[in-house]
Amino acid sequence: MLRKLRRRFLYITMILVFVVLFILIMIINIVNRVNTNDTADEIISVIVENVENQPLNSSNSDPDIDSSYSTKYFYMLFEKDSDEDEETFYAFSSTISDIDYEEADELVSRTRERANARKRFRSKGYTDKYRYGIEDVLVLPDYNPGVVNQAVPCTIYLLLDMTNELSSWNFFLWISVIISILVYVLIYIVVYFISKRVVNPIVESYEKQQRFITDAGHDLKTPLAIINANTEVLELTEGENEWTVGIKNQVTRLTSLTDKLIYLAKMDEKEERHNFSKFNASECVADCCEEFIALSQVSGKKLEINIKPDLIYSGDESSINQLVTLLLDNAFKYSDDGGTISISLTGNSEKYLTLIVSNSVEYIKPGRHDEFFNRFYRADDSRNSQTGGQGIGLSVVQAIVSLHRGRVRCESPNTKSIQFIISL
Repeated sequence: MLRKLRRRFLYITMILVFVVLFILIMIINIVNRVNTNDTADEIISVIVENVENQPLNSSNSDPDIDSSYSTKYFYMLFEKDSDEDEETFYAFSSTISDIDYEEADELVSRTRERANARKRFRSKGYTDKYRYGIEDVLVLPDYNPGVVNQAVPCTIYLLLDMTNELSSWNFFLWISVIISILVYVLIYIVVYFISKRVVNPIVESYEKQQRFITDAGHDLKTPLAIINANTEVLELTEGENEWTVGIKNQVTRLTSLTDKLIYLAKMDEKEERHNFSKFNASECVADCCEEFIALSQVSGKKLEINIKPDLIYSGDESSINQLVTLLLDNAFKYSDDGGTISISLTGNSEKYLTLIVSNSVEYIKPGRHDEFFNRFYRADDSRNSQTGGQGIGLSVVQAIVSLHRGRVRCESPNTKSIQFIISL
């Protein structure tokens, strides 16, 4: 119990820590990347303004490279035609020694294609390691005496080298990931050592509760047996009457409830011993059904049985027998008058079994009904008082299924039926 709770506590805590660290890393690095892009866009805007304010000529398309530039960039200007559908090369400038006209033209072509393919934010983005900016500008040609200079409408494709900035961003990303992993491991170690102290009070409280149920159940058995024996003596001496019958019925009901509570307590405490072995599951289920055939005839209800023969299963036969009996008993108790109870067993020998028990009802809300497996759950108290329901049988069913590492679910395909589907 302690180990199981510690594992669950560790599992939940570390998932939450992972989510928090992941979100934190994402936010920090996204903000860092946005700031990097904003800084690059500001630099691009300043360069574009300088291009607009300084005269240049298409003959200066390959200026001397100044290696002292700290900001590496190049741009190409394209003059707009009158219809603005075509662009004619106008000028090229670069502060990057490794970029010549041909390579720059190829990068600009790719940038143009990338921008045209985007529906939004076409004027900004990345082409490889370059942050690009695309803007419409008015460029002044070089001054010539006696010539009236007119601004030339152009489109500028400016690509800013982001090699250093992207390297810094990647370095920061990896550092943040490594630090987060170290923090995660450190938190795991701390949580691992304090988890026992955290869950220990819960475990102690739970164990006391289970011990109380077990001890109280054993203590109740003796007075119940005495009450039942005294009632039988009264019936021998005074004869059977409605009072003695009522006492015996209530004794039987309390005895059944006590046995189920003790069984669940032992299951939770792992004290209940089970004999796992291979057995014929088809015969086991069929034997359980035989006990209810007479009940179906007396109650006027129809019992439909569909069992695949010779299905071999490895498990605790007595527990499976109890499981089927509880499900059939529940189906007979809560089915409507003259209703139908159906049980089917299918599967593949020694691999899996699927047991489905269904019954008709007067009305039930369609959908999943996993709340029926809660201990002492009662959907209708008046109905339970009539049928003798205790609200504990389906909890035992769930415990037996868990013991065999199976799955159980309760669902209503419509308002007139309910079915329990068990996969083992």
